[in-house]
Amino acid sequence: DIARFDFVLVLSLDLETFRACVAKGYHCTFVGNKDTSLRGQVEGSKFRVSKWFVDNGIDFVFFEMDVWFIKSVRSLKPKLDMLVATHQNNPRAINIGYFAIRANNATRNFFQDCVAEAKMKPHFSDQKIFEAVSNWHRICRTGEKEPSVWKYKPNTTCPKHSVYIDFIPPHTGVCSTHPIPTTETLFVHTLGNTPLQSPNGKRMHAKELGIWRGTRAYYAKSNKYLALDGFVNNGITLCQEEGYHQRFWLWTQLAVLITFAKASHRILILPKIIADFFVFFPWTFLDLESLHDLCDFRETNFVSHRRAWYNNTHPFSSVAQISLRDDAIGIALDQTVSWYALSPSFSVHEKWHHWAAAVNSLRERQLLLLHPGFITPGLAAKIFSVCSNSRKRECVDDIHPALFYVVEKLRFCDRGAYVDLAKHASNTFQDTDCFGLGSHRVQRSGDTTTTKK
Repeated sequence: DIARFDFVLVLSLDLETFRACVAKGYHCTFVGNKDTSLRGQVEGSKFRVSKWFVDNGIDFVFFEMDVWFIKSVRSLKPKLDMLVATHQNNPRAINIGYFAIRANNATRNFFQDCVAEAKMKPHFSDQKIFEAVSNWHRICRTGEKEPSVWKYKPNTTCPKHSVYIDFIPPHTGVCSTHPIPTTETLFVHTLGNTPLQSPNGKRMHAKELGIWRGTRAYYAKSNKYLALDGFVNNGITLCQEEGYHQRFWLWTQLAVLITFAKASHRILILPKIIADFFVFFPWTFLDLESLHDLCDFRETNFVSHRRAWYNNTHPFSSVAQISLRDDAIGIALDQTVSWYALSPSFSVHEKWHHWAAAVNSLRERQLLLLHPGFITPGLAAKIFSVCSNSRKRECVDDIHPALFYVVEKLRFCDRGAYVDLAKHASNTFQDTDCFGLGSHRVQRSGDTTTTKK
């Protein structure tokens, strides 16, 4: 409905995907080969299926599953034989995550050469083969001198018909590990530097960029949300005196937000992390897989995406703010601010009872902005240090079971620092995702051997 294709055919590399695809009512074909590696199947299927289309006189567009369409691509029609995407930071470098083909004698020769090269050189990537064959066709057509040293030179004779290739402007089709969409962008191809281990990194990256389009349920008007309040830029800042560069304090902030989101059945809008010169995404060090049994969540930039808004003028139908402190509870509704004192004699468990009741009293508000004002560096250190390998009496008395349950479930990726400074938001892509890679930082109940996942 975005790209405006008349017909879409899904290429399935395994029978499980093929059956799921058919069950969804999509047009699918199985192109897998159990005797070939996954990489070989991916690369070979591009050339074999493309050859089938041109051999049968069918013009087509090929795109990979991690190409995110922002606008219609009907205008991207090849004026010559082929129209191919390029890299945003190098418009002379081909990216075959997206290409449009006219079926003719030249493109038949081209994909015949690609299929032959892929069989002879299975260790070469599909993109290198595609680029080498396109260069070979140009050399054969123009008679220009080939490079004296050419590692990827095709082992084929000059074709009778050579292809003419045109390129998509790099800001129209944005292909990059760190894509920057513009008003001219029609699609984005998110790339990585290492083989994809999980789709979560690409998905989160696309969500933060605002190019991911979820289901209706993802943006349902009936959804209730919880987000952090009380900090600069709606993010957990590690640049102030309290909690300065302290990872335990950072983790506790996240654990408390998750605890109240779980208890109130709200969707957590992940907070940004502000440290030194940069902003960070929590999913680079918080293993989001460990949240799946705790609460639903949304990306940090969720509110920036207009399709997430309640209507054309307001992102949420109603908002409330609540501040939870050791000595009081503050609630802001519309133009009214109220404070309710808590007795100094209250135990931690009694305070949690009142905090939870106050949060529950605001259940009709679509967005709840929560300020966990009771968190101190001392409490954070107690949770993740003093209580990390034991159930001391002070841990039982000072930490509510609901919070400790969440802390035990959470997993983190880190190298001992408060955040990995190399993984700031502008330098984040699929490879920096922590999904499925984290370790427990507090020993789980009954576990006496390890804190690793």
